[in-house]
Amino acid sequence: METLSRVGPPPSFALHPAADLDYPAGMTDKKPKLKLLALSQPQRATLEGISNRRPQLPSDPIRDELAALGLVAQQGAKWTLTPTGKKVLAAGSNRRNAGGFSV
Repeated sequence: METLSRVGPPPSFALHPAADLDYPAGMTDKKPKLKLLALSQPQRATLEGISNRRPQLPSDPIRDELAALGLVAQQGAKWTLTPTGKKVLAAGSNRRNAGGFSV
């Protein structure tokens, strides 16, 4: 009986050439864990008011909270929803997502 002497794994198990490359920082990092965002009633009302372009008071602590969360941004004298703010507002009006929205 003849025995085959092979060095290394069979060709079908060979690693892809790109598997040996060093990736730049951040390419293989995992995404951060999403946090559930459930707005209070005043926060939701303020978010809806900004989306409907209602006039805003010059100083509003609830709007400042929404800005800190990254849901609204000031553009000149006006306030607008950020893309995340639009998603949160849309998810809040959907019955399936009534519990909150992951950001």
